[in-house]
Amino acid sequence: RILYSPSVVARHVMNSRLFIALELPEAVRLALAEVQTRLQALPGARFVRWVDPNDAHLTLRFLGDTDEDLMAHVRSLIEEATMSCPPLALQLAGLGAFPSVSRPRVLWIGLEPVRDPEALAGLADRLDRSAVRLGYEPEKRGFSPHLTLGRVKRGVGGREMAQVSGLLEAGVEAPKVGFTVSEVCLMESILRPEGPVYSRLQVAVLKGPAS
Repeated sequence: RILYSPSVVARHVMNSRLFIALELPEAVRLALAEVQTRLQALPGARFVRWVDPNDAHLTLRFLGDTDEDLMAHVRSLIEEATMSCPPLALQLAGLGAFPSVSRPRVLWIGLEPVRDPEALAGLADRLDRSAVRLGYEPEKRGFSPHLTLGRVKRGVGGREMAQVSGLLEAGVEAPKVGFTVSEVCLMESILRPEGPVYSRLQVAVLKGPAS
């Protein structure tokens, strides 16, 4: 069964910037805040724009601007992809950066499955293939489950970048917080000067049998 936010059902959605994601429990958000606090006490932290832990989510498939005519198809592809996927047991893993620790642009905490290691990647793959059939561009990078901690500010380079790299080499570890996710959400992102605002458009329950 798919549940829709009452505030969203009644409104018209045109050219929405959409993505499909897993939302996180409070324990994970608190763990992200704890790691950020420890990193922010280190040299190099001032060169990072830190993400609000309350906005953290695991993106499964970014869709981008989406016309209203596609909305019913997007909702259907999410429902179909969740039919065979069981609830996902995950835990926080190590810290890292994109594109690399030596040239960091995005700082993150990884996620890893506690059981059924193929379920999460399989879900992301089904969503990607279905999105491509609808006309979306295929993902250029492989799926790498992570939660963004912060993004390096524009113009940072050289010695400053080395200090940012040092944040990831200072021994700060991600707490081994485990959690289970049983829903996939279609989200809308509205970009504002003070930061993005997210709205939940659809919730689809993971219906597959637990392994």
